[in-house]
Amino acid sequence: MQRRVAAIYLVFFVVMGASAYSVIATAHQPAIDVEGEALTQGDSITVDGTEYTVTSLEEQEAGGGDGHGGGGGGTTLAGTLSTTNDSVVFSASLSNGTALSPTNSTWQGKQGEYTATIDDGDTVSYNGSEQTVNVSAGNFSLVNQTGNATASFSVGDTFEHRRNVTTVTGIENGSSATLTWGDNYQVVIPNASNPDEFRALQRFNVSQRLRNDPDVENQTYQGEDGRFVRYRNGTTQPLDEYLPAPGETTFAEGDALTYRATEDPSAPANETTVANVTSEEVELEWTGSRTETTELSEGANVTLGDQQYVAHFKNTSTVLLSSDVSGYQDQIRKQGYYHERMNGLWGVSILSGFGALLVVALAYLPTRG
Repeated sequence: MQRRVAAIYLVFFVVMGASAYSVIATAHQPAIDVEGEALTQGDSITVDGTEYTVTSLEEQEAGGGDGHGGGGGGTTLAGTLSTTNDSVVFSASLSNGTALSPTNSTWQGKQGEYTATIDDGDTVSYNGSEQTVNVSAGNFSLVNQTGNATASFSVGDTFEHRRNVTTVTGIENGSSATLTWGDNYQVVIPNASNPDEFRALQRFNVSQRLRNDPDVENQTYQGEDGRFVRYRNGTTQPLDEYLPAPGETTFAEGDALTYRATEDPSAPANETTVANVTSEEVELEWTGSRTETTELSEGANVTLGDQQYVAHFKNTSTVLLSSDVSGYQDQIRKQGYYHERMNGLWGVSILSGFGALLVVALAYLPTRG
């Protein structure tokens, strides 16, 4: 009798487990099917007049606890949208006393700024010998009479040319190189509570001027009446009288100058406007371009212009941007419900198996006589 009852229970558990497993085997996860723009890498979408380009689609390593096999990591799909904004307003602040160098600023009528061009094939003096200029991609080199290159210069490097310490500010491949040098200017803000202008005052490079003047010695001297220069014929002259009147330009709010926000001459210079002058600093503004990126991941909301989209990766090489955000979320909820039901059925199947084994084990326990 005991084994007959066990057989009934065994059949019950087997039928329950098999039924649950059959549903698991035949069920299919609801697919996400929303309308949208399917894009591969390199494709573009235009929203509110702005073009966005898919610049990357790739699998990435996911961190622990992301749902891909518990806490053991895995992979996830990700992408990037890029767009160029041509109307970005940039700014830079110049505090009182800031030096404006000849390589980062210029304006109409500026004094003490010089440029020179050396062409491919020109002969220049370098380290006491005549060498030939060889302009190539991104740099120029100096070649001695034996045909060996003795030095190479790129944009931003310094190069002594005709007794001037110059900066290489441009290179035309295979053609020429541009050299720039000159005096710094100092930002001078008036001592006022609400200034609306500032001065750019020339500050002379005295040692450079003396080296370039063959009539004077290459240094200044200190006398009872201040610093002076000594001519090679023995006469002297106060330094203030020797130097010319410094260049000076006044900039009011709204005035323009060309300014490079970095000392790197390879960076573009911009036409800037004096936006504001305070007692402590000058604010410059200019409009330029900037590449802006938007990261894409499965189910992430993406705002393009004034519209909101949701990202769905159809496969490793295609991402779909859909404006049906609520529809996507509804289908995600259906997938969640599906997984809950599958987990429950797996629980029924596994517990039924354990129940069947337990019934068989109990049925064959020895009985007391």
